[in-house]
Amino acid sequence: MLRRMKPLRLLVLLSILSFPLSALSLTGSSPVQPFDSQKELARHDFTTPLTGELEDWAEKTEISIIIMGPEKPLYSWFGHAAIVVWQPGGHGVMYDYGVFDTQQKGFYWNFIRGRMLYNIWATDADWRLELEMEGGRSVVEYRLDLPPQAKYQIMEFLKRNALEENNTYLYHFYKDNCATRLRDIIDAATGGDFQRWAKTQPVEGTYRSWAERYLGHSFFTSWMLNYLQGPEVDQPISLWEQMFLPDRLGDAIQEYAPLGAQRIVHQEQDRSVIPFTPSHTPVSNDIWSFLFGLLLAAITWLFWRNGWKGLGKAWNFLLLLVLGVCGTILCYAVCFSDLDVTWFNESLLVVNPLLFLPAFWVFHHPRRSGAFLRVMAIITLGLLILKGLFPDWLSQDSLKTLLLCLPVYTTGFFKDGSPARRSRKEAPAE
Repeated sequence: MLRRMKPLRLLVLLSILSFPLSALSLTGSSPVQPFDSQKELARHDFTTPLTGELEDWAEKTEISIIIMGPEKPLYSWFGHAAIVVWQPGGHGVMYDYGVFDTQQKGFYWNFIRGRMLYNIWATDADWRLELEMEGGRSVVEYRLDLPPQAKYQIMEFLKRNALEENNTYLYHFYKDNCATRLRDIIDAATGGDFQRWAKTQPVEGTYRSWAERYLGHSFFTSWMLNYLQGPEVDQPISLWEQMFLPDRLGDAIQEYAPLGAQRIVHQEQDRSVIPFTPSHTPVSNDIWSFLFGLLLAAITWLFWRNGWKGLGKAWNFLLLLVLGVCGTILCYAVCFSDLDVTWFNESLLVVNPLLFLPAFWVFHHPRRSGAFLRVMAIITLGLLILKGLFPDWLSQDSLKTLLLCLPVYTTGFFKDGSPARRSRKEAPAE
């Protein structure tokens, strides 16, 4: 009777560790936005008429959005967006959001907690454009046809934002990054019409699916980031939200007729700079996750099938140790960080810190380790079935995690039937 209850106890324990604890993130202290651009933009009246020389000067000023292609560091795979103020004399000032300094005091600790304090920098536009083109990035400029009063208020806002006391803000990859800050500026300059237009456009996708177009070329990066993100990124989003991507911001600027944007291609992307091209269509690596899981399981089976117990135990230990580390990272992110995209992540049911137990049991208590894996296989399969039956309730796209882990956990079923186990059964009792 007790043996029959053990899987149930384990399932209850996993459930306790997964869903309720994620509420800790929601009840914790909420970080304060040091410089909320939308609130600050609301203080500017973009329709106030200008007079005399000020109007003439603003009329001759140009406002441009610069969209840059991807680079090799992971944080640059999605490209970059900046805004330039071209003054009548030809001199330009480029304002970049999303700039970070790893030498900043407490940077890594804040990053781990999900409190990414990034900056806006103002630099010489000609120098910046030349620097980016030397690096091989694509550089496309969109010059906006705005009334003088809107140009003037944008310049005033940017100058205020770039002051040392205002140049830090709380970065969010999807909701408050280098592209969304520019999107908000354009929206304020158009009296909110840019947002109204963007939210009525017929588009599809989620934050996860659009980000995957830039991650799909790297299986392990794609899998890990997919694993860490919860249902927050799986809700349908409009073109307005899709403008977290610089490319989508550029597309929207060109499609939104009132801006009368003039598109200037300064340089095409040098493909030697980065070995991938962002996909124009949705990307899914789910089948590769399953095949990779099958490969890991096949290696386990070969070790045990041939009676290589030492190698088999070492391999199992390594696999479960890696999964346990991943589970610990996710557990921290879900329960104790301000990374809202990780909260209520159902993947914690399948990959969690409890995997350290079977990892170490495999050496001295292999049967117990196998029993644990069998329970995990049942949980994983059950979650897959539930997601198929109730897709609206379990909307998180966690297939990559489930399909990789299921073959690995099913190894708990065939270990007890291995030749090594049969040999023990046939050996005479001492």
